[in-house]
Amino acid sequence: MFRSLSIKNFRCFKDFKIEGLERVNLIGGANDVGKTCLLEAIFLLIGESNAFLLQRLNTHRGLRNSDLDDPDEIANWVWASYFHEYLIDRTIEIDGIVGSRTSRRLRLKVIPSAVAALALRPQENGAGSGSTNGHASKTLQADYSSSAPKQQRTAHLTIHRKEIEVQPPPPPPEVAGWFLAARGAPPVEEDAKLLDKLEVAKKTFDLIEPLQVLEPRLKALRTITGVGGTLIFGDVGLARLVPLGILGDGVNRFMSILLRIASAPKGVVLIDEIDSGFHYSKLEQVWEAIASAAVLFDVQIFATTHSFECIRTAHQAFKMQDHYGFRYFRLERQDGAVAAKGLDEETLDVVQHSDLEIR
Repeated sequence: MFRSLSIKNFRCFKDFKIEGLERVNLIGGANDVGKTCLLEAIFLLIGESNAFLLQRLNTHRGLRNSDLDDPDEIANWVWASYFHEYLIDRTIEIDGIVGSRTSRRLRLKVIPSAVAALALRPQENGAGSGSTNGHASKTLQADYSSSAPKQQRTAHLTIHRKEIEVQPPPPPPEVAGWFLAARGAPPVEEDAKLLDKLEVAKKTFDLIEPLQVLEPRLKALRTITGVGGTLIFGDVGLARLVPLGILGDGVNRFMSILLRIASAPKGVVLIDEIDSGFHYSKLEQVWEAIASAAVLFDVQIFATTHSFECIRTAHQAFKMQDHYGFRYFRLERQDGAVAAKGLDEETLDVVQHSDLEIR
């Protein structure tokens, strides 16, 4: 598990550190203070050399490659948003400490495409044609390294007519990880595939009991392929099975969270606006299920919220666990920079009976 993280020149973070991380970490703070940016930085760090994740993050925010024909303008549109104050002449640095000593590092910088082509040409099997098609723009170079096992890799991302080419192709990541965005349609088909994989692997994990917190009628789950694609259906005592999407946003969101925890053993799950879709009266039971699943699959969780009820109920749910394993962090702007203030179990005990504002 990550114990600390440091981020430089990424999105809103010029020089940011967060320490004292636990198994489950809830992130709060005002709008536009960097809660989602923190999740994005972690996502890139655990993604190893899968540089396609960079494009995916902008998609989560509703940003897509433009219809501009000029490749340099397209590159500025795509790459610049990742850099603090859009200063693409700097280097993004994301570092994490895992356990007591293991380090993971990611460096991102924009370089001329011709330089990337020269760097790639010596590789075997002809990988990396660089800017030879005449339409390439600036290239984003991603350098990844870890101390245990000791390794280092470099990938180059170049835009060719709105398409992003990654050379060399990324290997499988070392750390399993998922990012659940707050926006967009529920990942219903992806959820169905994850449920199938869990069943094929014979992983013992009861999804019915926690989901009954939100839908007491639920008796069974099945994946079925039909005109709507492969979806999860539920038995709620009617004459036929019904798509899980019919049962409400909360049930679908809860299913997505639990499936990703179960599908990332010894990994990391990132959840933006974790309380979205849940009635406040159910939050403590939701947190209890998340806490149990995180321990069962040895998963570290980072999530964001704007809700005091979400913070309070998470605190109560983790007090019932054998090990507390929870930390709340409030992000604040101090002298123009973003800082993280951590609140432990004892502090949260005091706060929930006071009028102090911690959201």
